[in-house]
Amino acid sequence: AAPPPAAGGEKATGPTARGPDRNRLYAVVAARAVIRREPSLQAPMENCLERGQVVELSTWDESRRWRLCLEAHGNKHGHRGWMLLRHPEHGELLQPLEPVCEAAARGDASRLRKVLRRVRLQGWSGKSGCHPVNLAIQSGSLKCCALLARSGGSFDAAFDRDGCRFPWPLSLQDSKVVIAALSGRNFELSAFESALALFPPPEREEAERLFDEAAAMICRMRNIADGVAFDEFSDEGHGGLDDAGSSSDGFGAEELPPEAVAPSPANAGASAEDFPPSRPGEPYRVVHASVWVHSEPKAGGEHIGIRYRGDIVELFDFDSSKKWRRMLMGTDPGSNEPRRFGWVPLHHSELGVLLEPLGELPPHGVFPPWDDQSSDEEHEQDGWAAADGAAVV
Repeated sequence: AAPPPAAGGEKATGPTARGPDRNRLYAVVAARAVIRREPSLQAPMENCLERGQVVELSTWDESRRWRLCLEAHGNKHGHRGWMLLRHPEHGELLQPLEPVCEAAARGDASRLRKVLRRVRLQGWSGKSGCHPVNLAIQSGSLKCCALLARSGGSFDAAFDRDGCRFPWPLSLQDSKVVIAALSGRNFELSAFESALALFPPPEREEAERLFDEAAAMICRMRNIADGVAFDEFSDEGHGGLDDAGSSSDGFGAEELPPEAVAPSPANAGASAEDFPPSRPGEPYRVVHASVWVHSEPKAGGEHIGIRYRGDIVELFDFDSSKKWRRMLMGTDPGSNEPRRFGWVPLHHSELGVLLEPLGELPPHGVFPPWDDQSSDEEHEQDGWAAADGAAVV
């Protein structure tokens, strides 16, 4: 399928048009959804879409029950029709794509990088029934695919189970090799070069650039493992956070009352209801490029989430070493994270401060509005560190 057009604000004309609205992508969630010539169930049918298909809708009608479909006949631009979002008898016909899905479907890597901060791809489930990995493949955005792969997206499931394919004549094996190369996993170089030959020139150049970035990242990670350098792409260099408590900078010397310390990591990953915090939460801002959320207060704990520079989190109890604090996850209405506790380190002996206290919450609270653009440039400067899941700690 051809990638959806870029979002716009095209204004419909005619007596039923209400004025310009922001275009949105919707997925058909009923067995079928009809496109009609006018916003009426009695109007002639122009086309019919099946469950799982994605369509771009624009202007609302006066009743706010119908939206204008800009391409009623597939890719034949200019053929318009109207789609009913909810049928009075059959229920929901269409659901708007979740922000991460819309960014992937449009091939908007900049937007995708931002919304991935609030999404857990493992076990993804949304009301639209769509998956961002599938939509990124279908859109042909290699950068979006690389971002999703580095953030834990399962491309094998998309290729093998769902039958997704790139919009180029690549075999299944070619597609898997390309994803492996762009995400920094093991692959055969000769197979990747053969697959590159099948891309159109612009996409081939993009794939080569993304591969060079992935190769540079792997090189840095190998240097870290060899003790040559330490940077924000890994938690393996110099023992990662295993030595966080042995630094000589005095961090952790603060004396805390016994009730401020979580009694045991046995409650790691517990739900908010099963293990309430013993002290009020305090707002902190992430000041390092990215920080893992762990299931236990130790560097070897399971990674259950990630937060990026500029994110504001609410922290509760300290662990017994006073180097980690408990964080409540799943409170962002735009996230599909389960509501549970995790642990984040406040400081690293090599990297310094990872999170710093705010004192008080900003006016918008812990989570900024979805349309907030304040951190986009910051994440662009961080490059892959802002979305590839390669947090240092």
